[in-house]
Amino acid sequence: MTTSYKVITVFLAILWLICDSFALQPDTGNRLLTYGRDELLLHRASLWSNLKPAVVLPSELKPRKRGKRGGIRSRVRRRPFRPPLPTIIMSNVRSLRNKMDLLHARCRFERAFRDICIIALSETWLEESVSDSEVSLDNFTIIRSDRTRHSGKTRGGGVCLYINDRWCNNIKVHRKVCTPNLELVTLSLRPFYLPREFPTVVISCVYVAPSANINIAAELIAEDANVMLAKYPGAPLFILGDFNGCRLDCVLPSLQQYVDIPTRRGNILDLCYGNITDAFRARSYPPLGLADHNVICLLPLYRQELKRHKPQCHSAPQWLEDAIIQLQGSLACTDWDTFGGDLDDRVSVITDYIKFCIHTTIPSKIIRIYPNSKPWITPQIKQSLKEKHKSFRHKDWASLKATNRNIRNEVFKAKLDYKNKLETEFSNMNTKQAFQKVKILDWM
Repeated sequence: MTTSYKVITVFLAILWLICDSFALQPDTGNRLLTYGRDELLLHRASLWSNLKPAVVLPSELKPRKRGKRGGIRSRVRRRPFRPPLPTIIMSNVRSLRNKMDLLHARCRFERAFRDICIIALSETWLEESVSDSEVSLDNFTIIRSDRTRHSGKTRGGGVCLYINDRWCNNIKVHRKVCTPNLELVTLSLRPFYLPREFPTVVISCVYVAPSANINIAAELIAEDANVMLAKYPGAPLFILGDFNGCRLDCVLPSLQQYVDIPTRRGNILDLCYGNITDAFRARSYPPLGLADHNVICLLPLYRQELKRHKPQCHSAPQWLEDAIIQLQGSLACTDWDTFGGDLDDRVSVITDYIKFCIHTTIPSKIIRIYPNSKPWITPQIKQSLKEKHKSFRHKDWASLKATNRNIRNEVFKAKLDYKNKLETEFSNMNTKQAFQKVKILDWM
């Protein structure tokens, strides 16, 4: 039904309501109708008696919804390539080559696949004879780790990762493992957008065969995870893939498992571990082709520190030269002999008086400290960053290179000074404060 028809219907309904309510006869003369107070009081009773108790509007009219849709899916759709944590699809495909047509179709026509950040697949069954062009996807970069002779088997196995080029193109491969007990590939990613509290994102895709020793596999995974956490402190780490009964609760108790829905015939075999609390929500999709594992989509529940906590406001005095001269004058003209009493009273009164003079003469400035700000950032680093942007705008490449080198040196010095400051304060605190300082030092 067209919009004009709806407007005409509403207009006629309102016109009928007005005419039926008042039931007034127009004057045949040219003069305007005038009513006195008594006439209006008489019409009031007839008005309320003729008014219908409920106005029946056409069924075509629907109330207009205000605001915007909520929920995790709507939030991800609004920012598909700028999520706080990457959206991930993982599955055990059991041979990737014969499912490439289906994967191409789903990445082209389904938003869930087209706008995904990472696709992690296990049991790809790829070999060295299969080139990357045969299993490539448009707008995705493939990172594969095929099964080799070191695994003790000639076929099967293998893991690969597809990284969306619209989300990240800064990819670094750290480790590839292929043993009879474990197949693993570990990456570090620096996407175009990442919350300030995270330096990078670490992803490990694993496959543990049903015949593997799960204890040895868990130890190898834990060893790789500890190396990456030591190299990138504070970075989100996610270990995902087909575990086949292998669990990391004993070797990595600090990690949380996010998949809580069946992945194969009522069993949860495809898992995802991470060091971020409540980072993802798992959703299930039909398998790819004849694969017997469901496709698991992980949508990020994590919200940035900047959105979860309000900034803290502090008042800092501004020691300007004019204000200092004014403070010196107010203290110089003070008659200090008027402060009497014993020593303790005099100290207390004089201290309060000096604070009062400082408060009235020295201007203050409100400083906002945001929750995602680094505690070791100094004014010198901020000034260097401004100079860097200025050099970039003026295309002064020599100055830009020198400024980058200066920023690296200042950041290293600021971190070292902050670390020494925490270590000096460590011995003068109670157990709770000392533990908090240890956590800060560990993240640095």
